[in-house]
Amino acid sequence: MGNGPFVIFDKSAIQSFSLDEAALFGQFYWCNLTPMFFVETLADLEKKVRQGQTPEQVVGTIARKTVNFSADPNADYRRLLLADLMGDSVLMDGRPVVAGGRPVKSRGKRGFVYERSPETEALDRWQRHRFLEIERDIAKHWRESLAKMKIRRLDVRKMFDKETRPRDLKQVHQWAVQFTHETGAAFDEALDVIRIEQKYRPAIIRRFIAAGQPPISTFAPFAAYCVTVTVFFQLAVSLDFISGDRASNVADIGYLYYLPFCFVFTSNDHLHAKTVPLFLRPEQRFIAGTEMKADLKQLDAYFSALPAEVLDRGLMMFDPPDDDKYLTTRLWREFLPGWTPKAPDRPPRQPDPQPDAKLLEEFRAAEKAAATDEHVDTESADFIIIKRGMPVKMGKWRIVAQDVAERSWAAEKNERARDAAERKARDEAGEREENQS
Repeated sequence: MGNGPFVIFDKSAIQSFSLDEAALFGQFYWCNLTPMFFVETLADLEKKVRQGQTPEQVVGTIARKTVNFSADPNADYRRLLLADLMGDSVLMDGRPVVAGGRPVKSRGKRGFVYERSPETEALDRWQRHRFLEIERDIAKHWRESLAKMKIRRLDVRKMFDKETRPRDLKQVHQWAVQFTHETGAAFDEALDVIRIEQKYRPAIIRRFIAAGQPPISTFAPFAAYCVTVTVFFQLAVSLDFISGDRASNVADIGYLYYLPFCFVFTSNDHLHAKTVPLFLRPEQRFIAGTEMKADLKQLDAYFSALPAEVLDRGLMMFDPPDDDKYLTTRLWREFLPGWTPKAPDRPPRQPDPQPDAKLLEEFRAAEKAAATDEHVDTESADFIIIKRGMPVKMGKWRIVAQDVAERSWAAEKNERARDAAERKARDEAGEREENQS
């Protein structure tokens, strides 16, 4: 899984999809799971729900629809903007920034091994309505914080006493961008805007002075982007273009900090529809959640009409239809240059035991390798291993063929047996050494 363009979705979008549509969404898009999505979803544990449902059921349903088998959780934006200010540049090329990889060296090759993330483990639990006490505390705290939230209003009369006030959200965005291109005292003001703690400032200022005191837009582009989002929101509220009385707007705007890490953003939220397009690069797209759902419904009808023997191969074998009437097909053509649609009835690849076994053995050696002190970066890595869970079925759809699932289960069972045997051998060797000594 994990095909297609990188996409960010909010809770409003995923809630609108049926479970069958969510399975197709997971097949044809590679999802960036933002921290905002997790917080927003978890907060529903403290939300009043309609009669006949419990908060746990609501969160569990969202978790089931969230395609964690084709998703990467993005690192928190505040961690990234601080790294950017410290000199560790942040790529804003439409790909998620995933934390937690272990740099390893195995058989002369260097790469990263990513274990299953805490976020995906949490989604697994939430599907079964199992919540940690700390998660319930987070949900309660978030709801209480939203209820008490007071959005800071700027003194717009003083700010624009000598210049024309922005007349719409587009001009507010232009003003916020311009602020990040200013020099002098604007740098300290920018650090205040994004609430950089004092303990980090000396190192940041030293680097800033050594760089010749450029505008923050040049010095730390991602941090500057975050300044733009924050200033835009505060100014838009202060000018009454966005309601300051609706505290949930804070959560909705929170998604904008992650826009550099996707190609497509989809949402049914009205605030997102008004604001997200202002922040997108020319190569990015905002897709209304209703439009995405309509396309998934069309795809559902298309694939449901295929013969049972074809569907039994699993969704992971399929590409979007070779027909531009489908939004998903058009997005694949746009964001995956050189993609050639494969017919759904193409013969499945037959495994070649020798090369497949050799590759699998290399994977096993790499994932067991200890962390290396040698420098490894994702751009030059020889391999990247990301461990995922993958459901065999989701809704009415088979995700992987039965024989593939059975081989995977058998391989996992054999792997556990080998690990147990190795541990036993090490323990016995240790006991013999102790006895000899």
